Amino acid sequence: MSKRKYREQDNLVKLIREEEQRYVKNVRPITPTQADYLSHIDNKNVTIVSGPAGTGKTYLACVRAVEGLKEQKFTRIIITRPALSATSENLGFLPGSLENKLDPFLRPCMQVFAERLGQQKVKKYLQEGVIEFVSFAHMRGRTFQNAFIIADEVQNVTPEGMKMLLTRIGFNSKMVLCGDVTQSDLPEGTKNGLADAIERFKGLERVGITEFEEEDVVRSEVVSDLLSCY
Repeated sequence: MSKRKYREQDNLVKLIREEEQRYVKNVRPITPTQADYLSHIDNKNVTIVSGPAGTGKTYLACVRAVEGLKEQKFTRIIITRPALSATSENLGFLPGSLENKLDPFLRPCMQVFAERLGQQKVKKYLQEGVIEFVSFAHMRGRTFQNAFIIADEVQNVTPEGMKMLLTRIGFNSKMVLCGDVTQSDLPEGTKNGLADAIERFKGLERVGITEFEEEDVVRSEVVSDLLSCY
């Protein structure tokens, strides 16, 4: 390869990287409710968010987690969610290691982390425990210090499970609870822990509550149209 072509290729790579960096940095709220949500994450110890798919609940939480890690506000990111439907928390029935069992459920977070950090750094952080995926069934007995904790799909936990989860918060830690109160897989007659938490913690100074509506869906117009039919 000639020196000229090498320089042109090198400049192109630099331009692509600069464009990627601009893309990575420029995450701004699209709707007023998203702005409210991000404000709660930034300023509250616990943020509870409920709403339909496509409103950015998990995505924005993961973005803020990575930003907090980069800015050294936290030393770890912890991700958890009910790994199965609410009728069973036992991962033992699934084949493979715990990491393999959790992978399908946590892939949305992994995509955001790879987008913001790069695949190699994510792999390194996973090996070092900087990013840790913990099944909900294995949260009991853990306490997380200096951590940004994201709990997804928490409409599938009971109030007792929610209490257990919330007591995992250690010093200098922040927790975001994501879900959709209308999409619970809990058995009929079982109280929804997310809905219970929204009602229980309204007015608490250290808890922020955001409730997205269909008009906050930002994925595509077709998603909003389809949701309006249910």
